[in-house]
Amino acid sequence: MTIEKDKYYRHAVDRSGNRIHISAVNNANRHDGYRCLCCNGELTPVLGKKNAHHFRHKNNVCSYESYIHKLWKDYFVAQWSLLNHLYVSYNVIHSCNGVDTCQLNTGNRHIHCHNDYATVTIDLKEKYDSCIIEGCYDKYRADILLCHSKRPEIVPTFIEICYKHPCNEDKRNSGIPIVEIVVNDDNLHLPQPLSNSNRDGFPRRIIEQMKNPWVKLYGFNEKVHSYRRFYVYQDKYGIMHGNVDDSIIPCNSIGSHLNNSIMEIFVQETIVSEKLSESFFEFGIRCAAQHGIKIKHCRFCKNIDNSDEYCGTKLKTKNEIWSFNIQDLPDDLIDKTNLTYCCHNYKENTDIYSLEKYSYYLWRNNSIIQKKENVPNHIFMKKFDRTLFDRIAKEHRTI
Repeated sequence: MTIEKDKYYRHAVDRSGNRIHISAVNNANRHDGYRCLCCNGELTPVLGKKNAHHFRHKNNVCSYESYIHKLWKDYFVAQWSLLNHLYVSYNVIHSCNGVDTCQLNTGNRHIHCHNDYATVTIDLKEKYDSCIIEGCYDKYRADILLCHSKRPEIVPTFIEICYKHPCNEDKRNSGIPIVEIVVNDDNLHLPQPLSNSNRDGFPRRIIEQMKNPWVKLYGFNEKVHSYRRFYVYQDKYGIMHGNVDDSIIPCNSIGSHLNNSIMEIFVQETIVSEKLSESFFEFGIRCAAQHGIKIKHCRFCKNIDNSDEYCGTKLKTKNEIWSFNIQDLPDDLIDKTNLTYCCHNYKENTDIYSLEKYSYYLWRNNSIIQKKENVPNHIFMKKFDRTLFDRIAKEHRTI
């Protein structure tokens, strides 16, 4: 592969592994030994008077497009660690004819229901805590994946570097939020906010807010109108359970309720993904407690901080007895609500009654089943997965 003509390499890596711009190279340090950040090939500084200063490969083995992608990805990650805020600003068109009959019309008018046009700004640094080069989500690989290490329910954002080839149509239509940064060369600059360059359908006053024509956004629409649902239900023993609905609920569908729920709590999706300091599940349990419904769960046990001492649980199969710390077992294997009714060490933590002050819409059905007294000890087992048990057994003691 040969170097593309008229494409200057202005960045290299020095002996210490640090990125250096050609402007920092002079006759005194020109022989310090520089390498390409893409192919690791040896570079020679060109410091003549006729052409712009740049680095030149000694061997023609590097792709300029690969160099651009590597340079911009490394630059973005470096900026991510330095910046306190990284804003994305986009515009939505919204005209709602149901404002007068909307169930959110009382005390929750945080949506721009009367505006045909609205500008939404979110802070990616507030929403995510991880920035991963070539990270994967679902079936897609991102140039840079922004995600939250402790909040897997938050949908990640893709950062895509577009030099010659934009995102393919399948990825653009996936619904995953994508920030595509269009670049022409290696002159590094990250404008703020990252604004949508799509101008179709917006009046002049809105277009003037779109100051960056080199950024394209996909999958950022509709969030201003979307909600997440936490719901409470009872099993056949009358035990109260909480769960989070995986789907995104449009504001005009909040009046439709689940058949088995006795309480539903709706919180704006942007609050769930960007502002809550805990999981939406924990917020929902706290909110239900505020309204008189207690949901017992291992996460709200006073002994959770001393789980090694109090949370040893024996799981009996046909031929074996396993002993694990219950906190090491995933929620999809163990029902940690039902388990509290079988655990002699469970003590309710009154911290469950403290609640972050965010707007929510609550619906309640007062038909509650009478709790039965005798709850079988085995009901905390959701399923038995032999492979999963074998994996956990290697990491924890057995008896």
